[in-house]
Amino acid sequence: LLPDAIAVLRDLGLDDAFWPAHSTPIHSVHHCRAPPPAVASTTPAKRCNAFTWDLELDINHAPLGPHVHALAAAAPYKSLQLEKVLGKGAVIRKTCRRALLTALLKLVSRDKILFDCLVVSCKEQARLAQVTFARHGSTASISVPVAVGADGVYSVCRREVEARSEADTTASQRPCSPTPCSDAHEMCYRGTFSIDPQQQQQLPHPFLRSQIADLLVKDDFQKPRSLTIFHEERTARQFGFGYLNETGTVGYWWVREPFEGSPSEVKSLQRVRSGSSPPSSWPEPIRSMCI
Repeated sequence: LLPDAIAVLRDLGLDDAFWPAHSTPIHSVHHCRAPPPAVASTTPAKRCNAFTWDLELDINHAPLGPHVHALAAAAPYKSLQLEKVLGKGAVIRKTCRRALLTALLKLVSRDKILFDCLVVSCKEQARLAQVTFARHGSTASISVPVAVGADGVYSVCRREVEARSEADTTASQRPCSPTPCSDAHEMCYRGTFSIDPQQQQQLPHPFLRSQIADLLVKDDFQKPRSLTIFHEERTARQFGFGYLNETGTVGYWWVREPFEGSPSEVKSLQRVRSGSSPPSSWPEPIRSMCI
C-alpha cells in the first residue's frame, strides 16, 4: 500500500491497531543476485552458508530429502531508499489482503454491499460520479462523491479516465471497448505461513518451521524494514520472503517466473499445487516455506 492509500484507509476509520498486526512498513528496497543453489552434505545438521549467516539444516527433519539447497551470500547490487521517491517520512506497507478486506467489511453496512455487479459506465459530473451497473438482468445507477475504479483489467472507469486525459479527444469519440491489457508472460505464486512460536508444535514440520523463523529474524536484523528481491539470471526467476506483520507471527513468500503459455492456460494451472509439494526447481528457502 502506498502512502495515499494508507491515508484514505485511516480516514475511512480503519483502526491504527490494524497496521502492526497485519502489515509491515517498507523503507527501502534491495535487489540481490541469487547464486545457483549449492547442494549440502547429507550429514545431519550440516552447516551451510545462507546469506551472511549460518543456518542449521537438519535433513532428517526437513522434508526435502538429502539434497538441501541453500542461498549463498549475496550482497545487494542495487538499493533504493523510498523517501527519495515518495518524500520525507513516507512509507509503504506490505499488507495481508484478506485481513484488510475483513477489516473493511466491518466499516461498511452489509446492506450497502452488492455482489455480482458489472459496471456499465462511469461518468464524472460536477460534484458527483455517476456509476451505472448491471445486476441480475437489470441495470441501475448511483451517484457518489468518489468512485474507486477497481473494476478489473478491462476497467470501464479506466476508460473514462483515459478519455478525459486526452485533450484532443472527447469521451464520446473514444472506442467503446477499453484498452486491451498486454500479457506479461509471467506467472506468480505467493502465500503466507504462520511463524508464531506458540503454534509451531501443532503445525506440520515444526523443526523446519523453527529454522525458517530463525532465518527471517536474521534477515530482518540485517535489512530492517525493507523488501529484498532476489533475481536468478539463469531462470529469469524472481523471489522474495519476509515478515507480513510487525509482531513477527506471520511470514510471506512469492515466486515470479516466465510463462509463455496463453492467458487461458494460466487459469487451469492456478490450483496445480493444491495438496502437493512445490516444484523441485524452486529456490530455497522458498520451497520449504510453502510446504
